[in-house]
Amino acid sequence: MMHVGWITDSMDAIDFYNAGTADVTSQHVQFTANQSSLPPPNPSAPMRPPYSSVAIEVNSEVNQAKVADFMSNALTDPRVANETFPFDRPTLNSEITHPINSGLNGGWYNPETSGQGFMLEILPDTQRAFFAWFTYDSQDPVEGLPNSVGATDHRWLTGLGEIDMENKSITFDVNVTSNGLFDNPQDVTITAANSVGSLTITFDDCKTATVSYDLLNHAQINSFEISRISAESNYICEKMLTGKPVQELNLVENPSSGFTVNYGLAGGWYNPETSGQGILIDVLPQTNRVFFTWFTYDTQAPPEQASAIIGDPSHRWLTGLGEIDPQTNSVTIDLNLTTGGKFDDATPVQYSEANSYGTVTLSFEDCSNMQMQYNLYDTALTGLIDYSRISAENIALCEYLSNKQ
Repeated sequence: MMHVGWITDSMDAIDFYNAGTADVTSQHVQFTANQSSLPPPNPSAPMRPPYSSVAIEVNSEVNQAKVADFMSNALTDPRVANETFPFDRPTLNSEITHPINSGLNGGWYNPETSGQGFMLEILPDTQRAFFAWFTYDSQDPVEGLPNSVGATDHRWLTGLGEIDMENKSITFDVNVTSNGLFDNPQDVTITAANSVGSLTITFDDCKTATVSYDLLNHAQINSFEISRISAESNYICEKMLTGKPVQELNLVENPSSGFTVNYGLAGGWYNPETSGQGILIDVLPQTNRVFFTWFTYDTQAPPEQASAIIGDPSHRWLTGLGEIDPQTNSVTIDLNLTTGGKFDDATPVQYSEANSYGTVTLSFEDCSNMQMQYNLYDTALTGLIDYSRISAENIALCEYLSNKQ
């Protein structure tokens, strides 16, 4: 406000124009005359209220607040402020300041295969991201090469990488992650950074990306496309491209109150009793389902003639798809044992029969705390594990979406 913008608040403007000559707060002269009171009534406009009556109203602190509220809020169409129809518009390229955001969390899939891809957790607070490559490879171990990619004692290729906003990419040092037990909160073992190689994910937009990898010790260099399957996650990512605070995004219509299972829960959940164990989930709101993967690693030697026992080193992941129960904010998932596929080959994976390994139920307390109850039938493993989240921005997104369902 004013010709040089030195007043920024409606109430300050009212105070300024309502001040008398004795007021020295602003050190600014409004007019050359009539500074101590409002001008006399205009005789040529008898139907208008006299200025003196206006002054009485404006001098009331209650009415001043009403005038300021009217000036600040009632004169702005909320559809304009929120850029909703009919005042919506495309996002200009110059406005895209945060191409990598929490809307990218969850599952990314290789469309050339059935079942291979990545789970991502973007950590905007630290400008980093966590990735896990979920191809499964259950080949027999190469004699004398227990650390070669594809050896059956491997679990995941994982990594933590720096976000490059300018190039819309994340480069990861790839680790082999092993140890840990499905039913034991022990720490996992992670190889030295970059000991396996490097991997870069470059995002075309909120729906598609390219993975380029160089697994140094294994002479595996390649690239392939990955894409998403959740329309709602794409929408939220696109809304977040402007870099506005989560609360200003107007992501979902028809607000309500209270916690609900929503896309903001997608990403990594960690067992605080361990270093490195947890789960990754991809929330799919449009189908009311959740995809689940359990990333504990277990590299014990396999018992003789017991290939189906959980902990057999030829296993890859326990995965599953489950329905969201909005009444209890929980998801019950029939577990599959997922094998097959190779880290460097577009080979479809194989799944055990649904529910053949047991069930897990994820019960969400809020956006940052969850309990997982599991029952693995064939191995008589049952228990309850607490999980939590580590990214404040991911938690904020979930909390906002919870109140906007």
